[in-house]
Amino acid sequence: NAEIQLIGSSEIVRKLREEVKVIGATDVTVLIEGETGVGKEVAARAIHAHSQRAERPFIAINCAAIPRALFESELFGHKKGAFTGADSDQPGKFRLAHGGTLFLDEVGEIPREIQSKLLRVLEEKTFYPLGSNTLVHVDVRIICATNADLSKLVEEGKFRRDLYFRLNVYTLKIPPLRERPEDILSLTKYFIKMYNLKFSKSVRSLTPEAKALLLELPWKGNIRELRNTIERAVLFAKGKQIRKEDLAFVEAHQPVRRPASVFELPEEGIDLEELEKNLIKQALEMAKYNKTRAARLLNISPPTLYYRLQKYGL
Repeated sequence: NAEIQLIGSSEIVRKLREEVKVIGATDVTVLIEGETGVGKEVAARAIHAHSQRAERPFIAINCAAIPRALFESELFGHKKGAFTGADSDQPGKFRLAHGGTLFLDEVGEIPREIQSKLLRVLEEKTFYPLGSNTLVHVDVRIICATNADLSKLVEEGKFRRDLYFRLNVYTLKIPPLRERPEDILSLTKYFIKMYNLKFSKSVRSLTPEAKALLLELPWKGNIRELRNTIERAVLFAKGKQIRKEDLAFVEAHQPVRRPASVFELPEEGIDLEELEKNLIKQALEMAKYNKTRAARLLNISPPTLYYRLQKYGL
């Protein structure tokens, strides 16, 4: 199931999968941190799938998309007539998630006045729907996500310190795609299969030039951007392979990193092969011998790096 798979071949993703299994088996509150598009909801769904609540509801809510005036109603529900436009009773997300998991995405966007009510629900597992005198009891596991620095929001007085500590029982950090380039081609392969089915296409692979381009791009939008890129490439691919030309649209909007300065040749000349060999050694050391990352530092494709490693016996 695409919604609960943490896809990738990197050591980072392997460790993430292990973490998910361990914390999934517990009922602790989890805070998932990471940039937009890294797959925080996918991780939350994976935690739910590995929990004893897996057969119960998983309810996701994007806190950044809720109008401030409707926050309390969205979370805790309301009675008919509780406010203008409340034409019927609404259960709210907490009641819908009863027995299961409630995922609060972009939790840092919750208004300060709602944070105290959320804290009470977390501690007492009870609340009053808006406009009601009937106390509601719920059994819900909370998983939160943020792309902001919540500790900084606490220091700025924008987020309650006690709520922060209540939510931050276990922190799961998901690194951006640029820090785990080994996952790019694994994800690409997965997305090709997915969009082949969606568009009734038969794309099988990428040309070496297309692979090199994907590995060189910075992917500021992370997995979401990669997914959207492959969706478009599969849709317009004319054959069995995605070519570099099929990715021209993303290359134009996200240029590959280029050196900021130009090397000046000294009058006495240089040993070019020795210079290249030393630069490759430096890149490997800087990348902690991760060859894909070293290739990105040198602005060359991994196959080119592998060739030069063999050439110089490195």
